Amino acid sequence: MRETLACTCGQYIVTAPGPDHSVESTRYGDGLRAYIVTSKCADSLPLYRLAKQFARLGIPIARSTLTDLFHQVARQLAPCRRGWCNWWRLRDCPRRRNALKMQHPDKKGYVWTFIADNLIVYRFSPSRSGETPAAVLGDSTGALVVDMYTGYNQVTSTGKRTRSGCLAHARRKLFDALSTAPEAKTGLDFIRDVYLVEHDAKAAGVVRTTEHLRMRQACSKPLMDRLHAFLTDQQPLHLPKGPMARPSRTSSATGKN
Repeated sequence: MRETLACTCGQYIVTAPGPDHSVESTRYGDGLRAYIVTSKCADSLPLYRLAKQFARLGIPIARSTLTDLFHQVARQLAPCRRGWCNWWRLRDCPRRRNALKMQHPDKKGYVWTFIADNLIVYRFSPSRSGETPAAVLGDSTGALVVDMYTGYNQVTSTGKRTRSGCLAHARRKLFDALSTAPEAKTGLDFIRDVYLVEHDAKAAGVVRTTEHLRMRQACSKPLMDRLHAFLTDQQPLHLPKGPMARPSRTSSATGKN
């Protein structure tokens, strides 16, 4: 609100100056943009919920407007070249990580997730093809913890990144098979014991040390060998498309984990 006053003589009209804006020709202030970014990124509040909140306060703002304001902030911060807030530096971080995990949703319009230590990098792509991981990871080296989706082949087939099968995917399939195949519990027990090794390593504070490697070789590898043998024995006992046949194909890759 900017107050306008007229002199009693009728010759002069003045209007209060508006607040400073970092973006020209806009009616929205920097404080609002900062609030939108904080709500979405720090408080995990979707923009459509934020629009509802503003509407209840008597300030109707379209969700498309909130999206535009959010993107305005991104464009303004783009020139920043220092610190972890910079997208270009953040994008390059997964390439420098030896071990990397990836996730993506099964919906049109994909937000790929690259997880390395406590760092998470998001990359939007209109497709599910392997072009996105290839563009982000480039010719970097190390392990890549993923499922058997062929979209990762573009990265792992070069020999730079070694595919390490995600054990959680195999466990999920065994869990789904449990209702019709009680013997799946044996496989779940093996996976539980593998997780216990990781839990003990974390509790002892030896994660990613030579001691952690020794624990994996001494305890985890025999468990994974027994899991693989169990699934191999089970496969011919079930229908090819049955719940106990699919996990065995997936779990053969988890032996690399």
